[in-house]
Amino acid sequence: MALGTGTIKKASDMKEQDDQDTVAPTPIRKYLLDAPHRSLDGKMPEPEEASTSSTEVTFKSLGLIDPLLEALEQMKFKAPTDIQADALPHALQGRDIIGVASTGSGKTAAFALPILQKLWEEPRGLFACVISPTRELAYQISQQFEALGSAMGVRCAVIVGGMDIMSQRVALAKKPHVVVATPGRLNDHLENTKGFSLRTLKFLVGDLPPVHLTAVLMVPLLGA
Repeated sequence: MALGTGTIKKASDMKEQDDQDTVAPTPIRKYLLDAPHRSLDGKMPEPEEASTSSTEVTFKSLGLIDPLLEALEQMKFKAPTDIQADALPHALQGRDIIGVASTGSGKTAAFALPILQKLWEEPRGLFACVISPTRELAYQISQQFEALGSAMGVRCAVIVGGMDIMSQRVALAKKPHVVVATPGRLNDHLENTKGFSLRTLKFLVGDLPPVHLTAVLMVPLLGA
């Protein structure tokens, strides 16, 4: 992934692709994890391809750095799941990804690990933003980031509805490494919180099913 500052386009400028095509690359890295069921190359996977990852694949062989390997060991992650083994090589090479996997398959680690690896190489605030459909999932994603990034002291801010907006503004002003937000509250801060924008993000993750993703892309979340 490009480590230089990217130019963020308005979501309204993003053109939809044909159902059988992969999503065209944008300057912000996108991991859309609940899109229609297709493999990373945009093709429908064969049953045998969708079964299990090779037992020979390890987190180390995928190219992860020692601080992440240590965190994975502490969290009892023995071997990569299918989505992790498929996504990590492409993500670490800087490619945009659409990944598909069921609940409990390790999707969060599939996008969190490459983000944390790049953060280790270039530590800075407001490095990544993850859009979640629910408050509960947002907190779970934040906890996973903090556990995986414990060796590097990663800081996350959870920005969701139903919580005090002033305390969220204070948290954003401190420039956390990762912002995990629900779409409505994120849009609220983009419109009303002075000095906050997503223009300098390196990674944008949509951990959303297709219906939520479509709704998000129809709103100019990224600002002008």
